[in-house]
Amino acid sequence: MYYTYDYYPNQAAFNQVMAWMSAYSFVWLAVAVFAIVCTWRIFTKAGQEGWKCLIPFYGAYVESKIVDYTVYFWFLLFGSLGFSILVGIITGIAASNNSAQGLVTALAVLGLIYAIALLVMSIKYNIKLAKAFGQSGAFAVGLIFLPLIFRAILAFGSAQYQFGAPLSHPGAADVWKCPSCGQYNPTNSQFCPKCGTRMPEKDPVA
Repeated sequence: MYYTYDYYPNQAAFNQVMAWMSAYSFVWLAVAVFAIVCTWRIFTKAGQEGWKCLIPFYGAYVESKIVDYTVYFWFLLFGSLGFSILVGIITGIAASNNSAQGLVTALAVLGLIYAIALLVMSIKYNIKLAKAFGQSGAFAVGLIFLPLIFRAILAFGSAQYQFGAPLSHPGAADVWKCPSCGQYNPTNSQFCPKCGTRMPEKDPVA
């Protein structure tokens, strides 16, 4: 006598669940690839090699340089690392000492402060990203709440990088070099977005 064991009595329902999971995974993979393509385009618009966005941490650092807000990258990197280490230390102390509830409370307060600081810096980062490509504060709101859509607009739209001409052609006729900070800017910008210096009458691109 042979026995068969069916762990999934409703095979049709199981197959449907697996199909939904496969579709869900495919959608998220497509979104991830599209996000990478958008970031690649943003990098090239800013005069950086697109492949840099594929390298973990380094890609984020390069983007923070494009935005001119590297402090956000360092705060996110070392702040998260330091907070994780602190959580491990305090958790170990609390596990061996029942009277360490004060440390746990302090950790919760620090975590809240860190989260608020990170939120504020994230908002500022998106504002600076919008400004870097000559976009308004309303566009920055879109970057905050619908990042993929608005980053795609930056990547494939007509927005041009305002914090300097692409490094591949600093001598182009449609850019000028700031005499104060050396930044390359498009000729439709009368003032240097980085330091505020007015465009000189004669273009010192060289």
